[in-house]
Amino acid sequence: MEYTIENAKIIDKEEIQNLYKSLIGQKGCTWNEEYPTKKDIERDILNKELICLKNNNEIIAVATLTKEVDIEKEINRNDDLCLLTRVGVKKKYQGKGCSKILLQYIVKIAKNKGFNYIYLLVNKENIIAKKLYEKFNFKFNKNIKLYEIEWELLVKKL
Repeated sequence: MEYTIENAKIIDKEEIQNLYKSLIGQKGCTWNEEYPTKKDIERDILNKELICLKNNNEIIAVATLTKEVDIEKEINRNDDLCLLTRVGVKKKYQGKGCSKILLQYIVKIAKNKGFNYIYLLVNKENIIAKKLYEKFNFKFNKNIKLYEIEWELLVKKL
């Protein structure tokens, strides 16, 4: 497979939303019909924070790397951290190393932008994602409850 990685464009919005919606109901997925919204996608695209992994122009995986952190009270806030959020891989590409490729790229981008830490929230039930993040040396920080969901807050020092 020939993969490319690029920032999402407004023209990608519907395809990205369809990818998000296709993952609803998978074990560990906390998304629903109301989230992520088109506004979330548009904001992430306009801020150049939404990254796509493509296979022959088909978006097969996405992730958002943002400086906007909605868990500020849970962490020691400073300017050298970012949040990895809304990571998803199309079902037919799961288990084929796509999330690893995307995460390698995101870590490189975060370093290039001068961040020293990446934080993320992972659903306690999302065992596959937790194993991936462990391979990338994300460390458990603490358990938190947010949006009525039990999460593990993980952090990676860059």
